[in-house]
Amino acid sequence: MEEEMQTPVGNISVRRSALRLSCGILATDSDQSDPSSPCVLAVISIALSLINSSFTIYTRNLGYTKVMSIVEQMVHHISEENPEWTVAERSAWIDSLQVFGFSRAIQVFGLNQFKKSCAKILKG
Repeated sequence: MEEEMQTPVGNISVRRSALRLSCGILATDSDQSDPSSPCVLAVISIALSLINSSFTIYTRNLGYTKVMSIVEQMVHHISEENPEWTVAERSAWIDSLQVFGFSRAIQVFGLNQFKKSCAKILKG
């Protein structure tokens, strides 16, 4: 399920957004049809900058919107040490002001999920 919009910003940057069904890091088409796999909707935006030779991916998870909002950002750019390398910097913003009294516990849960996801990425 994908809805795309492409909006040129000036003549040097391109932004693209999509609504995707996310079923984990290495999801395949067969995983998406399995009802037991934990799949959530996510809004993914990609911004390409030709000036900085970089691209940024923003992902907003729509699975926990009633209790928290999660926005992830991954910036890919050329390494300053070696121009043949690509550096990926990943960060996340977790907000849970919707549930009074439990916001800190929900933020810790979201942070732990983010750390697990990062650990899976590092393992390959």
